[in-house]
Amino acid sequence: MLEEMKDLDLLSTCCAEDKFHDECGVFGIFLNESEDDCEAARTTFYGLYALQHRGQESAGIAVSNGHEIQLHKGMGLITEVIKPDHIKKLKGRLSIGHVRYSTTGMSNVVNTQPLVFHYLNGMLALAHNGNLVNTVELRKRLAAYGSVFQTTSDTEVVANLLARYSQDNKIEDALARCIMDAKGAFALLIMTEDRLVGVRDPMGIRPLCLGELNGNYILASESAALDTVGATLIRDVNPGEIVVIDQDGLHSRQVIDSPRRAHCIFEYIYFARPDSTIDQVNVYQARREMGRQLARECNIDADMVISVPDSGTSSALGYAEEAGLPFEEGLMKNRYVGRTFI
Repeated sequence: MLEEMKDLDLLSTCCAEDKFHDECGVFGIFLNESEDDCEAARTTFYGLYALQHRGQESAGIAVSNGHEIQLHKGMGLITEVIKPDHIKKLKGRLSIGHVRYSTTGMSNVVNTQPLVFHYLNGMLALAHNGNLVNTVELRKRLAAYGSVFQTTSDTEVVANLLARYSQDNKIEDALARCIMDAKGAFALLIMTEDRLVGVRDPMGIRPLCLGELNGNYILASESAALDTVGATLIRDVNPGEIVVIDQDGLHSRQVIDSPRRAHCIFEYIYFARPDSTIDQVNVYQARREMGRQLARECNIDADMVISVPDSGTSSALGYAEEAGLPFEEGLMKNRYVGRTFI
């Protein structure tokens, strides 16, 4: 009975108290050379600004100068957390950033990301979009080995796994073992002092894409962030793939070949920006086609089509087009407030 009570307490702590971010935004860049020490941080800031719709609770940027990792994060929008003076202090050629959205429970600075850790081989920064479904099991196992947790996030679980597995392995080898242990939907960015690493869950539920900017590589949750900073979309990170970016360039390793893909339909219906392309499908075109298909299946007697802005507008246009009905604006959204769902 006592053991069962402990399990319930652990479940309550790591799940009920903070059921963590099913949807967040991540952005990372590796600059080969730069005359501006703050360029990586500044580019990450604008990348996160483009991903603000993915999380409005907290934001943060971590930067490596090749020797150590610096971090600034806090509660609020990216423009509220990261000011010009902060960017001036975040000097380095590697950077990752995060905007956070948690579904339920506590929202506090302890769980803001990126998370930065010291481990046997140096420093490590993590930014995570997703949710592990076996967090309780992994926490119990790690706690039994002596791990101490400072947050209620499953990102810290990944950090502890990485630290444990990297004692005798390279970071990408340790990450490969983590993927085997972790169950759920996730896109991870990991930064060491001299490497940027991205990984996507084996079924590709969470989005992650690779871009290029003046010969430098970028990883981001959505291609819209690449457009914002002037980068070009190369491709999506494959499900179960680890992408390593270092001074020698880009390296790829396919850890798990999933028998099927299971992309999150909510990205196309609602969450992603309409100007993003995820897994070679443009979000705007997908929503518009959904509206057309809805009209084919449910063509009702109506005078006009009115959308619930903004995510529903593309689908409403498709419905109106297929049904031969006029599209009109009937509901107005206040453009000066945050995203209403979040």
